[in-house]
Amino acid sequence: MGPSWSIFQIIEASKLLAMCDLEYYFIQKQGDDRLPSLTPDENTVNRNYSFEPQPNGSAPFMFSDGGSDYARKLGIVPFKELPDILFDGSNLLVRNHIRGALLALDLPGVHIHPAVFVDAYKNWHEDYWFLAFPERLDCWDRKLSDFEDEPLELGGFKLHGVYTYVLDAAVLDSIPLHQRLLFKMEGRWRLTSYAIKILPLSSVAMATAAPCW
Repeated sequence: MGPSWSIFQIIEASKLLAMCDLEYYFIQKQGDDRLPSLTPDENTVNRNYSFEPQPNGSAPFMFSDGGSDYARKLGIVPFKELPDILFDGSNLLVRNHIRGALLALDLPGVHIHPAVFVDAYKNWHEDYWFLAFPERLDCWDRKLSDFEDEPLELGGFKLHGVYTYVLDAAVLDSIPLHQRLLFKMEGRWRLTSYAIKILPLSSVAMATAAPCW
């Protein structure tokens, strides 16, 4: 039987130390090779889909399971039942009910665009939405987090490999709560993560979530 996870059932948390850390979770893909490996089509790539807001009414983004043929050669049978969240690398696609909950929160800086996913069995799924974050939030504490000293320079950015996060309370406190309920983190590469604040997003939850220490 395939996965039937809710948004919080696939959320994991790093071991965090500050009080503000206990309010946030990281959204990460589970390590299961039966999950789809999303590949955008050429038109989607040419539209800078991962960070550029799209005009209202423009065509949906198109994705396929680019890793399914290779998975089958390894004897891996792709899931037929898809989870509510799909991962395109560090990007998220969410189903209608999650999109509705996010829209109700009127989150600034989060752009939601329709997406179509063609699965390994050539079935079209038109109930997904792509979440784009034009800006990222750099809020992990450089003094208390455990990370590699030498950054990786990529595209003009210096990115650190972070092993254990401690969020910077001063940075978070300087930002209105409404603007930091859901964000993509800046300045790290080892854990590509979206941080989600649990309590204000309880209306999205379908199951009880607990930190995974």
